[in-house]
Amino acid sequence: MSWLPSGLSVIAIEGTFDGAAARQLLVILAHLPDACVIDFSRAEDVQLHALGTLLIGFDQAKPLSEVTVRGWNKYHLAVINSFGYSLDTRGRLYKRAGDEMRRSADLTNNQSREEIE
Repeated sequence: MSWLPSGLSVIAIEGTFDGAAARQLLVILAHLPDACVIDFSRAEDVQLHALGTLLIGFDQAKPLSEVTVRGWNKYHLAVINSFGYSLDTRGRLYKRAGDEMRRSADLTNNQSREEIE
């Protein structure tokens, strides 16, 4: 773990991010006092079930005031979308409201159809 000049902690994910790594990350996050950055840019393999484990853990835990994520690709974003999460323009992870979740899923489905055609 390292820190930005602003004082935010940065957690760099390297190698394979699997279920065990997701559970370990949730333990680390539970001990942080406030906001942090999770950097996946050096991860070689971010497994689907690990993202699910992480997001379900966020649903069940006391959320940090702000979690910023770096290094996710379009596939990862589609996965977090299916769990009801999004990233804002600054990369901050947030849980969407019910109406927004349906609209976002519709947009993703329409975009996928357009890309196929």
